[in-house]
This record gives sequence, structure tokens and C-alpha cells, in this order.
Amino acid sequence: MYGLGAFPADVHEFTMPSRRQTRRPDVRIHIRPLQPREQISVRGLPVTRPARIASDLLREHEDPEGVAPLVAEAIRLTHEYPGTFADSLAPEAARFGLAKGAGVALLGWLLDLTGDPDKQRWMTEAYAHAERVPGTTA
Repeated sequence: MYGLGAFPADVHEFTMPSRRQTRRPDVRIHIRPLQPREQISVRGLPVTRPARIASDLLREHEDPEGVAPLVAEAIRLTHEYPGTFADSLAPEAARFGLAKGAGVALLGWLLDLTGDPDKQRWMTEAYAHAERVPGTTA
């Protein structure tokens, strides 16, 4: 929906708050709570925001080198803010050898993978966000 990243669309993935079934082989349904702030309407369809998409992809063991460009593109195109990515990525940080809840560090690592020239500016924004939001870990 956002035109981000290079993930093939041969399987359509949906996140639902409760169990649903489908007989379609090209549809995969994930059960995970979804907060109102994690979704938005795009062209009239409810979709998860880019930060939640990145978190879900990492949670499903998608290759971080594939997720990283999605993160950088979403920030560059202002679909999402660096601090919002840090918040959404925080639950996945420990799986990558970072401190538990260290969403800012995981964001930095993903941006390192892209080599994006705006990484430092975005990290400054993410650290500023972490200082303002209680319970956020850098």
C-alpha cells in the first residue's frame, strides 16, 4: 500500500486481533493486538503503519537487511517518524543482541544496514523522542 521495500506480494498478510480463517493459499493471517495508533486509512483501506509493519516483519524472522530499506524509505517519505519506529521496534531489540527494549539502538542498526546519509539526523530525532517519552529505552 505504501510502495515501500522490495517484498514480493505473492502472499497477502493481515494482522487481526482475534482468530480468523481463510481458504485462500495466498493469504496469511497473524493474530496480534493492534493499537489504534498503529493503523491508518490508505486509499480507503485500513492498513498498519510502517513502524508496525517493520516490527511485524522482524517478529516473523524476516531478514533485517530486507526490512532496513523499508524503514529508511518510510522515514525519508515521512510516512513515519524515527521515534515511532524506535517505539515499535523496541520489543524485538533483545533478539538482535541489544538491550531489552532498546528500540533506538535497533533503529540505528537497521539504518546502518542501509548506509543512508540521513541516518545521523534521524537518530538525533529518535534520541530526542526517547528523552520525551517515558518508558522508552535508547
